[in-house]
Amino acid sequence: MLDPFPGIENVFCGNFVGIERNLMSRPSVLFVDPEATRRRGIAALLAGFGYEVIPAVSPEEGRRFADHLGLGIVVSPAELVRGRDGSIVEQFASDGSAAGHTLLLLGRTEEEGRELPEEVLFLKADGLPLEDLGRRIHLVLLGREMGIEPDADLESLVGDLELLPFLELLRVAERVRLTGRIVCADGGVVLDGGEVMAATAGGAQGIKAFLRLSQLDAGPFWVRLRQPGGVEREIHQDLKSLIFLALEDRIHDAPDPRCRVRVKLGPGFFETRFTPSQQELLAVVPSCGTVGRLLDAMPATDGEILRDLVGLRELGIVSLEEPEEIVHVVTDSGSDLPPELARAHGIHIVPVLVLFGDRIYH
Repeated sequence: MLDPFPGIENVFCGNFVGIERNLMSRPSVLFVDPEATRRRGIAALLAGFGYEVIPAVSPEEGRRFADHLGLGIVVSPAELVRGRDGSIVEQFASDGSAAGHTLLLLGRTEEEGRELPEEVLFLKADGLPLEDLGRRIHLVLLGREMGIEPDADLESLVGDLELLPFLELLRVAERVRLTGRIVCADGGVVLDGGEVMAATAGGAQGIKAFLRLSQLDAGPFWVRLRQPGGVEREIHQDLKSLIFLALEDRIHDAPDPRCRVRVKLGPGFFETRFTPSQQELLAVVPSCGTVGRLLDAMPATDGEILRDLVGLRELGIVSLEEPEEIVHVVTDSGSDLPPELARAHGIHIVPVLVLFGDRIYH
């Protein structure tokens, strides 16, 4: 079979190789805390995700370890790393940041966080269960590996598909063995250990939804963590297979989903021998009206449906009408715009309503 996207594999593989090289070594965690129970608990939680945790009792001990930490994050109660003047100790905030460290401070009130430099992360940790604290630190670590920033509450990572397209985002998620959900405006996918388990997009689910999401190349997305297990698997293919399936399913110059679809019952309709999929499509068209509703109504992938639709249009069996862009012009009844000119350009004249007392005059 001819490759419909010659050279595309090399483009994606080249990007993925670069990503994998950046993710070869996992960041370390320097956890500074005089409380032994919390140090041991955080170390055990993060070690379960494959991270090295270096515990330190005091800021002095932490600063000595920070010199040899390499890429990683420093987590500490805020009061431990403040100077006498109340500022953040420079070695953690500036030297550490220059060396590639991320500084995460744990405080008691939101006001403490407002006083910090923009590059310092803050978490109100007073009364926060150990598991929640570990989850948020894990989120920051994943963000470092994926190249995505966390939100202010450390509840999710926030990125832009224009900078990291959907398929590349999934490849990075697979590399870091993400267990969670990637959410965007059009839907999202559920992952377990980096494997795609399920997908939703509008009214579609499973493979059909995944293929729709794979075409996204702009807009915000959020990465949220969850506990492993407990998700019913809808998608049973590995990511490499899904990527190539997505590439093969793409239709260039596909019609606008808002286009109206109409069946033309001329002589050609009764003389043409339709395939089973074309017959199914023609049966559904009258109840759908637009291309978008047609895609939602049929179980086949969008690419398969659009190929049949384009083929039927080329045979003269169906017509696609571009969506009408209605422009409302508010003017008075004595407008100089000729009615035929307005109609030709899709302009609808709406007379001004003038209200005098209880009577309306046009």
